[in-house]
Amino acid sequence: MTKAASKAMATLRHLAALRLPPALVFEAVTRSLKDIAPFETATLVTYGPNLEPTDSFLTHEISPDVTRQYFTRWYNREERLYVPDHAQAASGRAPDVFAVSAYAPQIAETELYDEVWRHLGFRHMAALTLRQGGQAAAHMGLGRPTGPDFTATDLDRLAAAADFAAMAVSGGPAGEGWLETDALVEIETALIVADAHGEPQQLSSIAWRLLQWACLAHQDETVVRACLAGNGHNDVYGWARPILAELARRVSAGFKGQPAPPALLRRRSRHGEFVLRAFALHQGLPGGDVDHIAVEIQRHAPLEVRLFASDLFRSFTTQEQLVARLLVRGESQGEIARILGVSPHTVVSHVRNAYRRTGASNRETLIAALLPRP
Repeated sequence: MTKAASKAMATLRHLAALRLPPALVFEAVTRSLKDIAPFETATLVTYGPNLEPTDSFLTHEISPDVTRQYFTRWYNREERLYVPDHAQAASGRAPDVFAVSAYAPQIAETELYDEVWRHLGFRHMAALTLRQGGQAAAHMGLGRPTGPDFTATDLDRLAAAADFAAMAVSGGPAGEGWLETDALVEIETALIVADAHGEPQQLSSIAWRLLQWACLAHQDETVVRACLAGNGHNDVYGWARPILAELARRVSAGFKGQPAPPALLRRRSRHGEFVLRAFALHQGLPGGDVDHIAVEIQRHAPLEVRLFASDLFRSFTTQEQLVARLLVRGESQGEIARILGVSPHTVVSHVRNAYRRTGASNRETLIAALLPRP
């Protein structure tokens, strides 16, 4: 990431924590996003309780001819991926204008359906749908009407910033119930604000869930038991305090009154891999001490979920998919036979077939062969 992009990310994190009205931060947010991935125009439309538009912001007007040219080009992209909605999926058809790809009906039969559905996204102009209280609260779009389409690299860069941009323009609590971005493929992100002692000050429902899952990866059994006992926002977050306090300690140790690299913690559990990055929110205390930290918590989807974005994996039979998912999870062939209630010989046959079709020889090479290429 370039120096300008790193500075822009830091700006977005601070804007996300400030909770200012959209009108005050829209210009600053778009300016920061441009340093991460160039674009020509940005729009933000907010909605009321009945989904009526309440306000809109636009960086600059674009002519009707340019608008028509842009959407014509977008609708006719052959490589564009499209995920049918529930009604279209049930009928097995999609609008003729779309080139249907990367969709397999059997996904709806798995217990991972809701999560996998989000991972088979489609790419167009970079867009965010902001949700609050279970309904759409705003829509933000970044476009290149006359320039080249957003590349995979552009979308990857925007993916890291998308959630903080959403939080910044919302004016609501950090990360409160949104996390629906077209650019994000396999990552969930939320923001936590805590004091220097690790006591949460802002902790949304999404941040609470991600932090709880990360807590389950902790080796301290006392922390894990406390985490499992927590049921909502009214609980005392004793289970979260050790992780947040450790991040606050690391931030304070490296903070000299100037921007510094984030404090970093990694946790892994059956819910995925969690990366926690903590930054100082300096408010001018004597001696340059850190009184609050902003913690970015990022969840990377489990490997077995990411498999559903692989064309090769979706070409497997249902039984072969189950075996492959258990192999990727790290289960032994004997344990797979026990879980599926089949004979060991059947499992051996499926494993050999998976290795033959992928050219793999062990779990690591199987994962590399099945995971979709960037």
